Amino acid sequence: MNEVDLEALADERWLVVPDIEDDGTIQSSRVVREVSVDSLGPLTTAVEIVVSLEGRTKVKKLDEQGDRLAAAFERHELVDVCRLIEVEHWRWLGYVRPDRAEAVSERASTIFHSFNAELSMVEDPSRSQLSAVSPTDEERRTANDVHVLTQLATNGDQMSIARRIDHVVGFASQESAVAAAEALGAAGFEVSEPFEAGEEAQVVDGAGPAGHVVPTNLEVSESDVPTLAALRDARARIDQVCVQADVAAPVRYEGWGCPVVPATVEMAEGPTGAERSRRRWFRR
Repeated sequence: MNEVDLEALADERWLVVPDIEDDGTIQSSRVVREVSVDSLGPLTTAVEIVVSLEGRTKVKKLDEQGDRLAAAFERHELVDVCRLIEVEHWRWLGYVRPDRAEAVSERASTIFHSFNAELSMVEDPSRSQLSAVSPTDEERRTANDVHVLTQLATNGDQMSIARRIDHVVGFASQESAVAAAEALGAAGFEVSEPFEAGEEAQVVDGAGPAGHVVPTNLEVSESDVPTLAALRDARARIDQVCVQADVAAPVRYEGWGCPVVPATVEMAEGPTGAERSRRRWFRR
């Protein structure tokens, strides 16, 4: 592609990807534009800006400077693709058209002068630096888990209370869904009858052949406290059961939902009150 695909860039979103340790602590995070290599067209020079977070340097201020740099050029000249926040450093990554690299370097030096920033540029036609920061499927799921759990907390949910969590899993055929349902039920999950999937089940992220539509879903449920660890553990167990049962690929995790448990619900009386105030928070 010889031109930047501006229409594709307009449709892409930013994804906050936390780096979460086993104990639940967040060591770092990155904000990544979910951009395809093809949409960048002739933008082949990678621009990286690194700033130490020692002292009083504020991430918000650095983000604002990054926005200033991106806004100073047309989208067919420069596109910012990632901001990485580590324990000691803030990093900004973008791609620039080679003939505008010098202009971007000069503007970046001016904007970040007071931050003692380190700026580097390297020709990267394969976009290897973008690939290095792009989230994996599991990182995308975790990022969306964080978003949904934040929504629950914002709406006054009692996050420490266990409740029914429904995981939706898509399968290549009715036969695969039935085989998985039997195996998952034997593993202790509550499993729904197979039901037809909607258009949102189309495979677009490498989970199956391009354009393949997963036609049959199962709702796989269990009672648990909604936490990142519990959600990741449930996904891993569902996947393990399907692998051990030789369920035909692709098996695609579609999302999860649970009731909101407001502060007024007395769980000692049972889950009925929570179920009456049920709201779905599916991650797509």
